[in-house]
Amino acid sequence: MNRLLISIAFLCFVATLAAQKSQRRIYLWDVTLSMKGYEGAPDIYDEVRDFLIEDIMNNIRDENTEIVVLPFQENILERWIARADEAGKNEIIRRISSYNNNIVTSTNIVGPIIEVKASIIKDDRENLFLLLTDGTQSRRFGGRSELDKEVRTWAEYARINDATPVFVMLTQEARGDLTELEPAFKAGGWTLVSDFIILRPPHFVTYSIVDDRGQSVNVQFIGSALSGVQIGIYADENEYIAINQKCMVNNGMFSFNVDFKQPESTLREMLPEKMQIPLRLEIANQNEMMRNGSMITINPYRIVLELINKPEKKLIIHYE
Repeated sequence: MNRLLISIAFLCFVATLAAQKSQRRIYLWDVTLSMKGYEGAPDIYDEVRDFLIEDIMNNIRDENTEIVVLPFQENILERWIARADEAGKNEIIRRISSYNNNIVTSTNIVGPIIEVKASIIKDDRENLFLLLTDGTQSRRFGGRSELDKEVRTWAEYARINDATPVFVMLTQEARGDLTELEPAFKAGGWTLVSDFIILRPPHFVTYSIVDDRGQSVNVQFIGSALSGVQIGIYADENEYIAINQKCMVNNGMFSFNVDFKQPESTLREMLPEKMQIPLRLEIANQNEMMRNGSMITINPYRIVLELINKPEKKLIIHYE
């Protein structure tokens, strides 16, 4: 009987593991020359490349995630696949950084999408499929009507294959054409993203365990007045303080609280005059922001909280 119970428990454990799918994050990256400003188009190549790098480096936390980057023009030109550990990320970022293609071609979005469905999306993974393009389907490949037909095939496909498709529209040309297709996109399960944003926090913030106790720590993103983003902030494990919170950004700033693990008197004895605690930041409501048209990354996603263990000097002026 005991063996039977152990066997059943083991099978239940295996079934639970099987149900917990890791993600496969797929980037279908338009590298046609219009991305580099060909014939007067907006030159956004460097900006998009940098966003790809920062999204991979900063927004993918699970090392079991598979990263797939597919540069395309009329067809998919390369397949770069890596596990999202440090070595895998570094290798795929190296490929993105060094990639250069100056061949003049038309844009075929539909063909590469069909190839992604046929051989890249895996039914044993949670698939996040991001299409980044600055244009639309060239007439040579059927034009907008062909793209419209392909979009409509995704309603059932996305559900069956656990695939979330995101269309990142990088220029006004892409937005203008896709506005007319929007009903098809809503019916097809696609998310339309028209803005990608990089939030840049300061590298460190300070907190005095004496003078700032009971007060929040304010973090202002550099050059941003964005609101509505929810930030998760977490302190690395330590014996002094705990930070595990989700905070809303308002006008480019969010505030978090510091919870002491020890009484103040004990902390003052334990800590040196200054001590640095690493913090990790992440976008907690990325799915909601994408539904609202924005895709966001944080760079750097690690900052430092500097604990100060001495009263700050204060200038007191007495008036007679």
